[in-house]
Amino acid sequence: MYEEYEKGNIINEGNVLDLFQDDEDIVNFLTWVMAYDFEITDVDKAINNILSNYEKDKLIFMRNEIVEALENTDNLTKDEIANLEQNLSDIIMQLAKIK
Repeated sequence: MYEEYEKGNIINEGNVLDLFQDDEDIVNFLTWVMAYDFEITDVDKAINNILSNYEKDKLIFMRNEIVEALENTDNLTKDEIANLEQNLSDIIMQLAKIK
């Protein structure tokens, strides 16, 4: 994370997991730290909750991007608008399925 900060990349909740997704050892270590610090007894459930929250955050970000694009449709064709609306509908359905 420090290397990314030094490069000038802003680190926030939405992209922290992206920094570690290719390094299984770091993910395992962070999982252990969280399980120990927060006295998590069901590690599988905790991991599933984290992944679910990450997926939900990613979908919410995509939804917001589409809504923003649909607010300014002056430069979009009808097909592009229809495609964005369909994507938005798909994302909303996915969000509804997440607990």
